[in-house]
Amino acid sequence: MDKNKIKATIWGLLLTGIYVLLFFLCITTVDKIIKQRENSLISGIYPDLIESSNTFKTGFNNDFANAKVVVAGSYLERVTSFELVKSKWDYEFYQWFKWDPTQIDFLNLDSLKRKSALPVNLPFKIVNGQIQESEIVDFNLSVDKKLAYVLYFIRASSTQFFTPNAFPMDKHFLYIPIEHIDLDATKLKFIPDLISSKISTRVKINGYIKGDRMASSSLHSYQSAYGNPLEKMNATKTFNQYRFGMKIEREGYGFYFKLFTVLLVSVMIAFLSFYAEKTDKLRISVGALFTTAANNYVLTRNIPETSTVSIAEFVDIISLITIFIIMCDQTILRYYTKENKQLSNYTQWITFIITLLFYVMINITIPIISK
Repeated sequence: MDKNKIKATIWGLLLTGIYVLLFFLCITTVDKIIKQRENSLISGIYPDLIESSNTFKTGFNNDFANAKVVVAGSYLERVTSFELVKSKWDYEFYQWFKWDPTQIDFLNLDSLKRKSALPVNLPFKIVNGQIQESEIVDFNLSVDKKLAYVLYFIRASSTQFFTPNAFPMDKHFLYIPIEHIDLDATKLKFIPDLISSKISTRVKINGYIKGDRMASSSLHSYQSAYGNPLEKMNATKTFNQYRFGMKIEREGYGFYFKLFTVLLVSVMIAFLSFYAEKTDKLRISVGALFTTAANNYVLTRNIPETSTVSIAEFVDIISLITIFIIMCDQTILRYYTKENKQLSNYTQWITFIITLLFYVMINITIPIISK
């Protein structure tokens, strides 16, 4: 057998081994990112599953057995802004409560009758958020005074730390966490109104589609006595928190390929260097390399700062590695085969075919498993 073919085959096997390892490393990493994304969605609506605090010590839940029930429901009217980079979203919603005033003094009935609803006077709060405007839309009390109902219209904003690792195949759970200011979980328990709580058809977020709506109540502990001399130093306080929200996710693969159009074109240009004149090969590859690096700068402006690598950055890194291997073929490998034109041609074609197959496969696989 031709020695040149044997040498070229050995090079091809070595290159294939490198790409197989790189492929499985990519898939494993992306799969881990997707699991983090799904866990983030679950923890958003069911924080009890991940929160570790004194709340869940054996016997501690017995303190909540006598808490009085308040039914809470929401209708999300509009999302006025959603900023992934700033970890913030603004919204308008209707919030209602139903309770028995003879059992629990949930809201001051006199203030409700006067329809006094300044945000500073509200007896409840949005955790990690701010109520900007509020008004009482409706209030009524049954004849026997055992059922009170109040409906608020609220404009608010929330700081919510989204998980950006899966960008641009990201999914998020936007939720509104509500707690009473004074009544802790020993006195108050929220029951979500799962039937009437809904999302308006007017709710739209650019680049995302609406998913399922969810409502729940969970325990939320504050691990401090805030220096109160009347409390024990290690005292904690636990509130029952009502959450309502919805899932959002990217619209198919359109945004993915739109985001990487320049990147994919720059790598394809690097592949064209295989057919360029010797004097132009390296120049074309270097140009593609700088374009890819510039694309990384654009990507990082679309996601919050984080120490972990997102899917978008991972695709960019793979592109950089691909261009680097192409440049190695045109420099180091050419240097060792320059006196053997036949071997040089063999290795060039093998590098081109194997590298192209790897790059196409990885860019098809990543968005599919990310969905």
